[in-house]
Amino acid sequence: RLRGRSFFGQKKIEFEFEALQLIGLKADGALRDGLSIFDQIVSFSNRHITYEIVLENLQVLDYEYFFKTTDHMMAQDHESLLMLLHEVIDRGFEAKAFLVGLVEHFRNLMVARTPKTLGLLETSDNVKKRYLEQTKAISPSLLLNAFNLASQAEQTLRNASSPRLAIELCLVKLAHLGSAISLAQAEKKKLAETQNEKIAP
Repeated sequence: RLRGRSFFGQKKIEFEFEALQLIGLKADGALRDGLSIFDQIVSFSNRHITYEIVLENLQVLDYEYFFKTTDHMMAQDHESLLMLLHEVIDRGFEAKAFLVGLVEHFRNLMVARTPKTLGLLETSDNVKKRYLEQTKAISPSLLLNAFNLASQAEQTLRNASSPRLAIELCLVKLAHLGSAISLAQAEKKKLAETQNEKIAP
């Protein structure tokens, strides 16, 4: 990770750029909130601000969870997806926060598909590289359908009596989404061939 050093008053503060980006995301563009959070982290970290320390103190989900989720989805491994959700909840995060983060991750993968839009991602060059690598490994149709499925699940979550169950169902669907798309494409191709045979003299 990229590191830096700065001086505030007479105090030297070392930091990782990704840690500062997390603080900025948590502040949601509010300068006063960002400075307040920064001061808190400085006191917690003994003036050495790392990505891990910010994650722990701000209760922010590590983006690594979402890269893993996408890998498991492409591998059609619903067991690993469910265990990953369990790990997130076991660490004290709400299931809804995981789903919201996953929708954002799919959005970022779509943005990363072209060099021009890649620059729209507000993250470090190292993380942009991760997005670029993963978006090249996933088909556009799978990514778009996954984004739509996760977005719909996020909407229905508002009225769900059991948020965790709703998200588990979404993850199982994501795991089998690739097979469903392949089957639909095969049926479409078969139908087209049948229609061509009927038209042929």
